[in-house]
Amino acid sequence: MDIFKGFTRQQITKTIIFVVLFLVAYAASIGLYRIESARNAADFTSPDPGADYIEASVKVLSIDPIKGDIAARIQFTPHGSFDMTGSNKVSQEVKFTVNSSTGKPERVFAKGKIMEPADVVVPVFEGQVSDYPFDRHESFLELEMNSTANPPTEVPLKVNLWSDIAGFNTTATPIPESTTSYIGINISVERSITTTLFSLFIMLGMWIVGIIVLIQSQIVRGKGKMVEIGMFTYMAALIFALPAVRNIQPGIPPVGTLSDFLAFFWAEGLATVSFITIAYCWLTRYGK
Repeated sequence: MDIFKGFTRQQITKTIIFVVLFLVAYAASIGLYRIESARNAADFTSPDPGADYIEASVKVLSIDPIKGDIAARIQFTPHGSFDMTGSNKVSQEVKFTVNSSTGKPERVFAKGKIMEPADVVVPVFEGQVSDYPFDRHESFLELEMNSTANPPTEVPLKVNLWSDIAGFNTTATPIPESTTSYIGINISVERSITTTLFSLFIMLGMWIVGIIVLIQSQIVRGKGKMVEIGMFTYMAALIFALPAVRNIQPGIPPVGTLSDFLAFFWAEGLATVSFITIAYCWLTRYGK
């Protein structure tokens, strides 16, 4: 083939092996994305309470471990005898209760009216965000539906919960205390594999850069190599560039996380020591 003209058999073999390995790695990355997408999504459905019930579809909108909030939107659909003549309007007045940390925890839906969606925010009550990127958090969602009659009666409730937030793996499991009209859901949140691997890659990169500039500065100091002005420029730039590199990690909290103690503080320290070493060599050799 003309494309391999001028190449030796050994060069052609190496080229083919490289292309095959690249294609395998590329296919593996696509496979990792599909696995990650499946792990990210939490799809929970409570048991069917029968023919007559109200369905609550919960869509998780955002997860913010720094603020300690999980925001969700709940849409309601009446079924069976609760659906007024198939118009999606509730046939009797009902009261909905949710453990939202913002807004009203209770709302009443009037008879003959469409049940408007409810935006809720539930707190994250376990986990330390400073453990990034290995932090894990727990939350809890409670939903209850009853009539407004005196005395109130239970309204069968079915809950569908869906969460697919980039950067997080979410797991939703029901609690044993759930009843026909009361559904409790435990929500577990942790960083996705992609986020964790990318954070580890950034930490490794910071370590490599810090060690390289340290070795370079020690060679200049120990072997009497010439101090070039360019060394001052890039080492000084590195000291101020590392915080920006640190902050590109997805969803990273302010300074003080586990990742900072594993890499950032060390890399920043190595870069600073290297700059001081180069400055000392320049002053002692050429500053007289």
